[in-house]
Amino acid sequence: RKHVPADKMHGKCRLCATLVINPGCSIGFHRHEDEYEIFIIQKGRGVIDDNGRKIEVSEGDAIFTGGGEGHALDNTGDDVMEVTAVILT
Repeated sequence: RKHVPADKMHGKCRLCATLVINPGCSIGFHRHEDEYEIFIIQKGRGVIDDNGRKIEVSEGDAIFTGGGEGHALDNTGDDVMEVTAVILT
């Protein structure tokens, strides 16, 4: 669910949305070279891969990635995970 259209963010942000991740599903590992991404866990629990470091996350946790670093997020819980994602350029 996109919260703000990219054309309304004046080139400062290319995504502001809630991602819904089903149990057993994931956002695969990817890097952010010339941008930054914030994941805010709104619901559920999982494991973030923060450049090879595995960290358990749950509701209320926030993860910041950028400057060439990478991350992935796995829903390891039994329920749907909801994550607000913001990509800053």
